[in-house]
Amino acid sequence: MGRLFAGLYVVPRCRGDGRSIVCPPRFAGSRVGMGRSSIFYALPIAFCLGAYLPVWLGCDAFRPRAVQESVVKLGLPPDAAGYLGLALLVLAQPLSGMVGSLGEELGWRGFLLPRLHSLMGFTKASLATGLIWSIWHFPVVIAVFPLYRPGVPVWYALACFTVTVVAISFVHSWLRLCSGSAWPSALLHAASNAFVASFQALTRENPTTWYLTFEYGLGLAVVMLPVAYAFWWSWRKRQTGAESQAGSEITV
Repeated sequence: MGRLFAGLYVVPRCRGDGRSIVCPPRFAGSRVGMGRSSIFYALPIAFCLGAYLPVWLGCDAFRPRAVQESVVKLGLPPDAAGYLGLALLVLAQPLSGMVGSLGEELGWRGFLLPRLHSLMGFTKASLATGLIWSIWHFPVVIAVFPLYRPGVPVWYALACFTVTVVAISFVHSWLRLCSGSAWPSALLHAASNAFVASFQALTRENPTTWYLTFEYGLGLAVVMLPVAYAFWWSWRKRQTGAESQAGSEITV
């Protein structure tokens, strides 16, 4: 709760020179814009496909029956309308999940990231925020993970989880600093949680898939590394362009 209220009352955002200033919270009207940033609603679907499709095909782990079970469980008609309703409910999950994710993002990206960015720049700030974010969850993972995936070493789960979280931290940093808002990051956070859970529900649980899927498996960790690099490269290109423009203006 402390992080939540800190983020509500004081939210730093970046100036044109890439440094941060303290100002009132800004949740809307960002430079990226909620409309354009909606692409990050779909990004988790893309990296889930990259992580889960090889497991489904290579390990024969796809469980289509889960769709039928969900339709019945929700009391939807077992026809096209029911399946469409289920799809709409899945797509709406991130919107309801934003209540919880915004509480975290006000702390990580609303409060912590801009301050670290002003001290150490984009790369180190993204790494530091990602490491702190992942370590924050370690006690829960250590306590709960063995109950759900017995036989998988906790150290392995923590390693995969840390790589995944640090990697996606670069995406969150790009969103936060380019938009000046915590909202796009909260949307990405909620969508990631919702869609990873949905893809996991479609996957057969066995000792092999335990090592490959969900936040504690190798699949997402591997897929997220090139995603992190892409956003790091985008930020670097963006900053290089801004510096070149500033130099030309000074010359003139």
